[in-house]
Parts: sequence; structure tokens; C-alpha cells
Amino acid sequence: MKRINIIVIALSFCLFAYAQYTPEGYIEAYTPLALTVEREYGIPACITLAQACLESGFGKSRAARLRNNHFGIVHGRRRYGSVEECYMAYALLLSTSARYASLFDIPITDYKGWAEGLQRCGYATDGRYARKLVLIIEKYSL
Repeated sequence: MKRINIIVIALSFCLFAYAQYTPEGYIEAYTPLALTVEREYGIPACITLAQACLESGFGKSRAARLRNNHFGIVHGRRRYGSVEECYMAYALLLSTSARYASLFDIPITDYKGWAEGLQRCGYATDGRYARKLVLIIEKYSL
């Protein structure tokens, strides 16, 4: 009986881990965190999720797997104790940095404005960053 319980626990863990590595599984797993970020920091949940999906490759990137870094935050090659800690660090970065202050003048419902604002503020060097975020938001109905 004990062996069966261990196998069931191991299988459950493997299925949960696999689900996180599909786009839909990743989104389902981290939507609650993105909603917390929206509620507590005023950053649209769809933007938070789209950035995490893009920056972490839906949780598959080396930084996400080994350092819990889902946002490409590179200050000192950041390693986070948990994904939750990473999401909160991301929220603090955006909400306290003068570099991103203009984003909070954009309505929370304007995901395209937020995506363009992030690109304008220099969150990423990719000239198509805003477009990529919008595509993720629209493709996965975030």
C-alpha cells in the first residue's frame, strides 16, 4: 500500500510538472499569481502572464527551470527561491522603478498600450516585443 501511494504521488508530480510545460498548463498554473500582481500592484494580469510566457518559454527556459526566473530579470543573474518570489520581484521592479512609471498612466484594460509602453520603456531590446506580447494575449485569450 505504501509503495502505491509513493507511485501515485510521483505520477501526480510528473503530470503537474508536464502540465506546466505546455502553454495552457503554464497559464493555468500561474494565472492566480498574475491576478495577485494585478490586484496588489496594478499591473494587468494578461501582461504579467504574457511576459512570463514569452520570457520563460512557458516555463521551459533554463532560467525558469534552474533559477525560477520567469521574467528575464538579469540584475546579478537573479535566482529566486520560488516562482512566487520571482513574480513579486517583477511586480516590485515595475511598480517602483521610475523607468516604468509611465505605464501606470495607461488604463489597466489597455493591454496593447501596456505592451507598447513596456517596449518604449526598454523592458526588452527586441523591437517586436510589444507585438509578441499582444500575440500571446490574443492567442491564449489572456
